Amino acid sequence: MVRFSGVSGELRVGYQKAARLTSWKLEDKIVEARLDPQSVSWFWLERRPLDLYLDVGRHKWKWRGVDLVTDQGHAKIILHGEREK
Repeated sequence: MVRFSGVSGELRVGYQKAARLTSWKLEDKIVEARLDPQSVSWFWLERRPLDLYLDVGRHKWKWRGVDLVTDQGHAKIILHGEREK
């Protein structure tokens, strides 16, 4: 079981920022996160493919083509496949 947590990350569509994450928790293939309300672009969050970038120390972990469910500033992000290296 993989478990990590952090305080920053992003959801992107290509080079467009859809939302900034202010905190997140990764467990297995699910990320529970809080969205920064001032950074959310609903236009871009509804577009696909949606990519996830998590800041882990000095590194950025990236997954392509994630699924997203949002509820009042919280996000559940389902990861598919392995993270890019």
